[in-house]
Amino acid sequence: MNFRADLEQIIKEQFDSNDICYEANMDVDHLAARYLEILNRWIVPSPRNVVFSEEIYDSLGRLARETEATKREKALDAWRAVFLIRFLLEEGKNVNGFLSKEIKFAKGGKSKDRLLWDFGMHHFHLCTQYESPGFIERSDYLLYATITQEDAFFVDVRPHPKRGDLIEWVRQDPLRIVHSNWPELIEPYVLRGQTGDVLTDEEKRNLREKNVNHVSELGGKAVFSIGGGMASDGSSSACRMWADRLLHEIDQHQRYFDEYQREVRSQLEASGTKIAGELDFQLVLLEGLNPPAVLIDSLREDRCLSRDLCRMGFVIVETITRRPVIVSIEG
Repeated sequence: MNFRADLEQIIKEQFDSNDICYEANMDVDHLAARYLEILNRWIVPSPRNVVFSEEIYDSLGRLARETEATKREKALDAWRAVFLIRFLLEEGKNVNGFLSKEIKFAKGGKSKDRLLWDFGMHHFHLCTQYESPGFIERSDYLLYATITQEDAFFVDVRPHPKRGDLIEWVRQDPLRIVHSNWPELIEPYVLRGQTGDVLTDEEKRNLREKNVNHVSELGGKAVFSIGGGMASDGSSSACRMWADRLLHEIDQHQRYFDEYQREVRSQLEASGTKIAGELDFQLVLLEGLNPPAVLIDSLREDRCLSRDLCRMGFVIVETITRRPVIVSIEG
C-alpha cells in the first residue's frame, strides 16, 4: 500500500494513453504538477454558456469584410471557426483540437503556457479543416477566450503572432476587455489595499520573458495574475500549489490507513463490506469508478477524511472489492 506510487502510476498511465510527452524519470512531486498543468490547459467537454465581448464583434466584422484576395478565404474560415467553436462548447463537445499542439507536452519549453498562467486565457486556432488526427490546421488568426466550468467568454480575435514576435502574446488590452465586459471575472484577483503597476507592453514582455509576476492596474484596482501566476521556471504557480495540496492529502491518507487499520475495517464492515485476511488499499481516479451521485455526496461530506481528495478527483478503494472507502472523522 503506497499511495504516492499509485499516484505516479496513474499520472504516467494518463500521459501514455493521451500521447503526452513527459520525462519518465521525473519524481512524483513534479509529475503531479505537470499533470495538473495538463488538466488546466485541456478543456473538459461539458456544455457551457458562451458570451461574446462587445469588442469581438468589431473583429468579426473585419474578418467578414476582408477584401484582400490572399487573406479573404482564411479570414472567412476564421469567422466560421469562431461560431463552430461556440457551437461545440455549447453542445459540450471536444474543442481541444483548436488549441495549441503544445498541450501534448508536459516537459520542456512547450509545456509553459504563459498566456494561460498569466492572463488566464486560452487561445484557439481559427480554422475548420483538420491537418492531423486531433488537431485542426494552424491558422493566421486566434481566438482569445477565458474558459470556466460553466461559461466561455470570447474576448477577441487577433492575427496569429509571427514566430519570435513575443510582444503580441503579452499585449494587455485583452485583460482590459475582460475587465470592461465581465468585471466579476477580475474581482477574485483584486488585492485590497495595494496599488498595481501600469506597464507598457514592452515592459510586460520583459517581465514575462523572465517569468516574473507582477500586480497590474486594471480599472483603478490592483489585480494579480488571473491564471495564478508563473513560477521561476515558467511553470504554473497555481498548479504547483495544487500539486502540493494533493500530495499532502495523499500523505495524510497514507498515515491514517497505516495506523488505523482496525478502525477502517470496522467502518467497512458497518457499511456491509467484509474482507477476510489483511486489508489493502489503493489510490485511484474517481472518474474511472463511475460512482453513483449518493456515493460522491458521502465522500464530499465535511466529516469524510477523503473530502478534499475527492474534490481533486481521487479516491481510496479497497483493493479486492474496488469499493471506495468512506472514513468518517469525528470532531
